[in-house]
Amino acid sequence: MEDFLRSIGATNIRDKPGGKHLRLVFEYDGVERFHTITDSDAIFGPKKAVADLKRMLGLQANGKRIGERRCRRRRCPAAPAECPVITPLHDWRDDLPQLAREPA
Repeated sequence: MEDFLRSIGATNIRDKPGGKHLRLVFEYDGVERFHTITDSDAIFGPKKAVADLKRMLGLQANGKRIGERRCRRRRCPAAPAECPVITPLHDWRDDLPQLAREPA
């Protein structure tokens, strides 16, 4: 992480004990800044810290990406573009023979 700070022009880089975690104190563009170093895993911790520093110093876009959210892959075919025409159903009672009513 110190190599990254030197590569972007930060000066006076030093470690300073904080409350629970160690702080990395440095000067960038004439302003003293700090970044807290947490105890995260050995693989992704430094990568996340460099990304946080880039966002904090304005070297990388801050915030969420704008665009469509990820959604699961659709396994069924897409719906038709137009709605089908709805026709009235055939009334099955018309097919029954008429029962003659006898007067009671």
